[in-house]
Amino acid sequence: IAQFFNSPAARARNELFLGKTRAKQLEAYVRVKNTVDMLRGAVKGNSPTAEQPIAAGAVGTGVGLATGDWQQGLTVGALAGLGMRALKAAGKNVDEKVMRNVAEALLSSDPKVLERAINNASMSQAYMDALEGLMEVAGLIGRAGTMAAAN
Repeated sequence: IAQFFNSPAARARNELFLGKTRAKQLEAYVRVKNTVDMLRGAVKGNSPTAEQPIAAGAVGTGVGLATGDWQQGLTVGALAGLGMRALKAAGKNVDEKVMRNVAEALLSSDPKVLERAINNASMSQAYMDALEGLMEVAGLIGRAGTMAAAN
C-alpha cells in the first residue's frame, strides 16, 4: 500500500488517471479497508499482544462511559494511544480526539461509520495521518502475534 500511494511518482500516476479527488478517495478506501482488516485480526481475534495494553486499563474509559461498552472503550483508547506514539516516532503529530475518532470508526461494524471514515480520510490529512499510525500499530500487533505463535 505504501509503495502504491506514498511515492511521488505513484501519487502523480494515480492523480493523472483518476483525477486528484478520486485518487484521494481510492487511497482513503484502500487504507481504511486494509487497516480495518488488520485491526480486526489483531484485536477481535483475541491477540494476546493486543490484550496487554488493553488489560492495563489506563486508557479508553471515555468511550466506556459514553457507550457502556468497556471492552470497546479500552480497545479504542489503547489503539489511539499506540497510534499517536507510532506517529510521533515517525515525526508526525495528530490531535488525540482525531485519533480516537478514527480508532473508534475502524473498530465499528456499522458500514455507515466505515463509509464516513473513508470520506473523512479522503478530505482530511489529519485523518489520513491517524490511519497511518493505526496501520503501523495493527502491523506491529500482527507481527508480534505471529512471532509469539512461532515460539
